[in-house]
This record gives sequence, C-alpha cells and structure tokens, in this order.
Amino acid sequence: MLTFIVSIVLLLFTLAALLFFFSNVPIFINVAALAVIIVLILRDLKDEEQERHYAIGLMATAAFFIASGSPVFSRLLDRLAAGTLSYFTLGFLLVLLFAKISQLVHKKFFSRGGHGHH
Repeated sequence: MLTFIVSIVLLLFTLAALLFFFSNVPIFINVAALAVIIVLILRDLKDEEQERHYAIGLMATAAFFIASGSPVFSRLLDRLAAGTLSYFTLGFLLVLLFAKISQLVHKKFFSRGGHGHH
C-alpha cells in the first residue's frame, strides 16, 4: 500500500515537473537528471524495506519546501536552484537524498548489523 502511495506521489511530481519545465532552465539537463533520479528511486522501491525511507524522504522534502518561506531556507533554496536545476528536479533530488540519509541513520543506529543500540 505504501509503495502505491509513494508511486502516486512520484507520478504527481513528474507531471508537475513536465508542466513547469518550460521555464528558463535548460530542459535537457533537467530531463536527464530526473531520469537518473527516478531510476534510482524505482530501483530502491523494489525492496519493500525502502518504502519507509522514501516516505520519510517525501515528508522531509515537503517540510523543506514549506520552510522555504523563511529567509534562511529561502536563500538556501534559491542557491540550490540558481544553477540549471528546476525546483521540481530539486524536489526529486531532495526526496532521494533525504531517503538515503534515512537509510544511513537506520543502518547506523537501528539495524542489528549496525554499531548502535537496538
């Protein structure tokens, strides 16, 4: 069920990205970056263990964009998107990065094979 929800959200992100691609950012770079990011995300989502990490990644990305109204996050977001990446490509990238951070934290502190406490 969670895979379905994450897939729907990713599909919505993709549709939104396609609608807003026709801005001042180079389309090819964004399409290539999105393709790579989506392939990485879909590859990870084949493992049901990864679903929770991507759910955390989606929530953290949403919180980041909500917080972008504050001066500190606004400047950070402007600098991240000042290059060639659109905000939507950046959104996918943040979902992937936050999910990977969640995976690392889980492995380090909560998995049986990690060095942390269980």
